[in-house]
Amino acid sequence: MRKLGLSVGILFMITGFIAISVSSVSARDGFNVSLGVKGWANQWETSFFFNDTSYAGQNVKVTTDSKFVPIPVLAVKYGNAFISGSYYTKTNFTFNKFNYRATYTTTGTIVETLAASADRSEWDANIGYYIHPSVALSVGYKNITQDYSQTVSSPGITYTQPTSKSTTEIKGPTVGIVGNAPIGSGFGLYGNISYGWLKSKYTGVSTEDNSSYVLSDTGFNYMFKSVPLLVNLGYRYQSIYTDVSSGLKAPDVTTGFVLGANLVF
Repeated sequence: MRKLGLSVGILFMITGFIAISVSSVSARDGFNVSLGVKGWANQWETSFFFNDTSYAGQNVKVTTDSKFVPIPVLAVKYGNAFISGSYYTKTNFTFNKFNYRATYTTTGTIVETLAASADRSEWDANIGYYIHPSVALSVGYKNITQDYSQTVSSPGITYTQPTSKSTTEIKGPTVGIVGNAPIGSGFGLYGNISYGWLKSKYTGVSTEDNSSYVLSDTGFNYMFKSVPLLVNLGYRYQSIYTDVSSGLKAPDVTTGFVLGANLVF
């Protein structure tokens, strides 16, 4: 809770800076360049697969504490058309430890503990068009990189290489819809949702797995009268479900509040 409170505190501090988001830009004529950052206090849940009867061959879900992640954003809009991109800055996460059973010819079946962490970064690029002053459609590309470090231990056991490293890269095309709706006195609602057909590739593996991607970001915003400044507070959800084997889907879900201050030039 203390880490989450610190993350939320930093989020409120970040609104003192200029954060630009194409989802906050209303569809109007002219040329706009938007540049800035938004902040996401997010918790990450992913999964590991073990061929262990104690888990009945299912995925083991692991979670992290909430962390604040700054996301720089660049957007260019001309008339009703726009291009945009964002970068989820590289952030290190530590997952909760868990136990599982493993069988070796030298020791037989033992209980091992896995401690895992990961450096994670993402980027996306999109092009879109406003079909209505408050609604835009987009197509884009998403790339997610997850660099894992896993350390195994067991009481009384000495491992020659207890720590292993691997990388998972998830990428592919996306489509999306963006919406804004004023509700009066400078306040409004905003929302966007994207869906993607991604491919997951792993270190040392030549084949790829199919992954379905969903992103939703909804909330409230407020436009100041004296300056072209819009602040927003919302909730962001991102899920990736990967087909790993025999119809089994491995979940990778990130959720949390997002806060920003948006200025359009």
